[in-house]
Amino acid sequence: MGVRYCRPSDIVTGLASISTASGTPSSDPHYGLAALYDNDPACPCKFTDDPVVAVRLIFDFTTAQHIDGFLLPSHNLDASLAVRLQANTTSSWGSPPLDQAVTIAAKDLDGHSKRPWVNLSGLGTHTYRYWSLYVPANTVAPKLGEAVFVAEWRTFTRGIRWDVKRAVDRAFVPSLVTAYGVKSYYRTNVKADRVIGTVVGADGDLTDIRTLLDDAGGPCAGFAFVLDDTVTSDGGLYVRCTEGMAAAHTVEWVGHELWPFPIEFEELARGLPL
Repeated sequence: MGVRYCRPSDIVTGLASISTASGTPSSDPHYGLAALYDNDPACPCKFTDDPVVAVRLIFDFTTAQHIDGFLLPSHNLDASLAVRLQANTTSSWGSPPLDQAVTIAAKDLDGHSKRPWVNLSGLGTHTYRYWSLYVPANTVAPKLGEAVFVAEWRTFTRGIRWDVKRAVDRAFVPSLVTAYGVKSYYRTNVKADRVIGTVVGADGDLTDIRTLLDDAGGPCAGFAFVLDDTVTSDGGLYVRCTEGMAAAHTVEWVGHELWPFPIEFEELARGLPL
């Protein structure tokens, strides 16, 4: 099991000119192609074809762009749908030199999708001008909440200590408590993952964390994080640093041989299941 992450500036989706070779994106500007890189997984790019057709998104980076990974943090795609991440030197998709599966697993029982991701860092060549996401015909018109292209996967120099946890925050509303203590709750069906742990190192080992916080503006910008890189069908998290983590690292620890540096990331809200 290995941890991977990127800095916000490593996400390059917004550098591409995005078009469709098939599939009709919504004419509503809030749900059109720009929703694929608006840092809001709860506001998806919606396709409006009826009957449903296969969708091919094309990302033209103008020049060859190195891509280490891809995340699809929120979607409404059917389990086992044969989604492909492809790349080529030209916008030709009959037999592209890079053709990787994006594994779509079954949804959780609450309707939330798994968060698939693709690791390209072990491949020989993954620097191309044209990239494409191909989505075969879904049961319903696709909704894609972000298409996260990662230019570089990173790891912490020291690594997150063994006490790292991946927790789930569930939103609910207490709606009623009777005089006899019987409680009722309103189910909002909203949840988000949270990653908590520590990095133990000397003062100089703050570099990775400080650089990440500087790039993200503390809790302002989202980035990709993978806790277990052996599982690509889920765990491609789109997260931000928490306010508490950002505040903890405003202090310069001096004179300590070893010090635990807190790590706490929270998933950008996906809202209700798509």
